[in-house]
Amino acid sequence: MTDYTGLTYAFTDELVERVPEVEMASRYCEGISTMVVMDDQFVSVKVVAVDKNFFKMFPYLEFVDGGPDGIESTSNVIVGETLARTYDLKVGQTIRENNQDYVITGILKDNRNTVFKYTVLIVNDRHSVNWAAYEMPYDRYIA
Repeated sequence: MTDYTGLTYAFTDELVERVPEVEMASRYCEGISTMVVMDDQFVSVKVVAVDKNFFKMFPYLEFVDGGPDGIESTSNVIVGETLARTYDLKVGQTIRENNQDYVITGILKDNRNTVFKYTVLIVNDRHSVNWAAYEMPYDRYIA
C-alpha cells in the first residue's frame, strides 16, 4: 500500500462535529493531473480539489475575475490566472474534462508566495464523490 500524508475525506466533518473548539475545517487535495478540452485543444492541467470552506479559510487569495462562490457547485471550476491568460479563458466559458462540461466561475490571481500551486481548482464535495474517495488522503486545514 502507498503511504499518504493527509487524512480521509470524512475526517473534516467528524472533526468539526466532535471537537467544539474547531470552528472550521477545509478539504484540499493536490496532485491530480488530467486532460481538459478548451476550444478543441487538449491541455494537461493539474487539478486541486477543495471544498467550499477553502476560500473562507484563505481569504487573502485574490480573484482577477469572478469569485469563490461558484465552487460550491460540482459543475463549476476556478482556473488560475496563468492558465486563463495562456488560453484566453474568461468567466462563463466552458471547459470539458472526461465528457463532463465545467463552467469557469472564477479566475484566481497567481500568488507566488503560497504553498498552493494550482492550475485548476474544483470542488470536491460530499455529494459528488464516490465512496472510494472517503478512503483517499486529503490534506486538511483547520481553524
